[in-house]
Amino acid sequence: MTLAARYVFGKVFWMTVITLAVTTALVMITQVLPLIDMVTRSRDAMGSFLKVGLLLVPTMAILVTPFALLLAALRTLNQMNSDSELVVLEAAGRAPFSTVRPILLLSLLASLATLLALHTLEPWATRQFRDTLVNAQTDLIGRAVQSHTFSKIQENMWIQVSEDLPGGEFGKVLIIDARDPEAELIYYAKRGKLLNHEGAVLLALVDGELHQRSGAGAPVSIITYGSTVLDLAEFSVAGARGGGEPEELFTPGLISALGAADLDEKLGQELRAELHRRNTDWLYPLLFGLIAVFFAGSARTQRQEQPAQIASGAFVAILLRVGGFLAVSRAGVSPAFAALAYLMPLGAIVLFLSLLYTGRSLRFPKFVIEALVRLGALFSAIARIVRRLLRPHAGEMGSGQ
Repeated sequence: MTLAARYVFGKVFWMTVITLAVTTALVMITQVLPLIDMVTRSRDAMGSFLKVGLLLVPTMAILVTPFALLLAALRTLNQMNSDSELVVLEAAGRAPFSTVRPILLLSLLASLATLLALHTLEPWATRQFRDTLVNAQTDLIGRAVQSHTFSKIQENMWIQVSEDLPGGEFGKVLIIDARDPEAELIYYAKRGKLLNHEGAVLLALVDGELHQRSGAGAPVSIITYGSTVLDLAEFSVAGARGGGEPEELFTPGLISALGAADLDEKLGQELRAELHRRNTDWLYPLLFGLIAVFFAGSARTQRQEQPAQIASGAFVAILLRVGGFLAVSRAGVSPAFAALAYLMPLGAIVLFLSLLYTGRSLRFPKFVIEALVRLGALFSAIARIVRRLLRPHAGEMGSGQ
């Protein structure tokens, strides 16, 4: 790799890493915040919180990587154009494709890393994430049982134990489960006891009643039982649907589950959609790299063209990614959408490769170009305003030191 190639590769690589880290952290925080109360009230609060955050990284990184790469490549190429570096390189006899080849190499490496993560790291992290939430909430429920207080386990769910009995049993157990408005449950029991069975924490209830109501205003049905056992994992957010979620299965497990004779129709749709997602999501880093190179990879002497080219690249990339999300979401239901989930990124990759190879340009309708020019100008104006606002503060900080 030549000096110029290493220069371009290094700039795009580190900008991608920084953008990916910041964006992944922001998205991860938004995902962890709804769970922070449950996780921090468990026995190992700090450990559970850190583990939950780290286990979200693979999924968030897979989602964000194409956009981080696109932003890094567009910004690097735009800066090189503004500084006339691309003009100098081309004037020195360097072919435009040689300049952008490091970006395509980085895009290919990002796609291969995403492919590996989709089929190995992400399913493992998703299963560990669920297990961590189940363990945290199971521990929380166990502590609530032993506290003898009316405790809120999660939204619309409470538990109370009134007294201790000999042999580790509890007396007068009350559980209110109103998470599902169409199936409100109230458990009463004279006695209860926590049991550990094959790694599962169970709550055994003896001599009680189950009050069940199917919706507001519906009559209450009462079932008397001598004994029943509740799995505390089923009371958790993550354990409500049980194990074996499509996102948690490794790819061989997905294929094996699809071949089951007694496969539920809805589960089959989810399994197929997940399999199509894993087989298509890895194409987008390469596609976004091609888009960045096509729209911003050649030297431009007119500065007013640059914002329009960047806006055009971002517009096309977002349009394709949204289309990919929609196609994958319906891929488990419709074979046509399943085919579209593959044809969209693969067709776009072939299109932009051919355009780069032949040196042709992509023609947009006039009204689209005008809208993109305005959008690009708006982005440039916002960037200038931000720089002006930050400059006085930077000066004050420098003078204060």
